Amino acid sequence: MPTFAETVRDHYQAGIKDETELLTRLNRIIDEIEPPLTAEKFAAFDQFHVGGLAATVELGKRAEITRDIRVLDGDREKPGAEDGDDK
Repeated sequence: MPTFAETVRDHYQAGIKDETELLTRLNRIIDEIEPPLTAEKFAAFDQFHVGGLAATVELGKRAEITRDIRVLDGDREKPGAEDGDDK
């Protein structure tokens, strides 16, 4: 049975067939963004949830996330996760 971390990894890598091509395409897109890079400029392809950047900002405020804190955004669709059991 896969671990929760493996489940999250597999979720995000499901559509990746050629990692080199993916990174090449992402680098090309990023290179076309005029500096400075901001969350607003990345929002078009980085915010894949309802509410977009505004929802992310609000969540950060409620969770009291600051610039010196690292956050991993995981998928909670694991059986039992609704009970707080995400091991």
